[in-house]
Amino acid sequence: WPLIAKKDTNYRDSIQSKDRLALTLRHLATGDFMASLSYSFRIGRSTTSSIIREYQFLTKANCLSKAR
Repeated sequence: WPLIAKKDTNYRDSIQSKDRLALTLRHLATGDFMASLSYSFRIGRSTTSSIIREYQFLTKANCLSKAR
């Protein structure tokens, strides 16, 4: 999962790829609000939003590259 893997820093551990994917899939499947998702996964709202936007961008880029 090299495109979605993040590295740990000296200050904090990164959110694992499987958790990032689960968050995005739950958002797409249920349409939950960011506040609800961030509470469920115990991460900040801005982090939740960033993860979802990142996965949507990667999905679109992947689909467009295959369409060529």
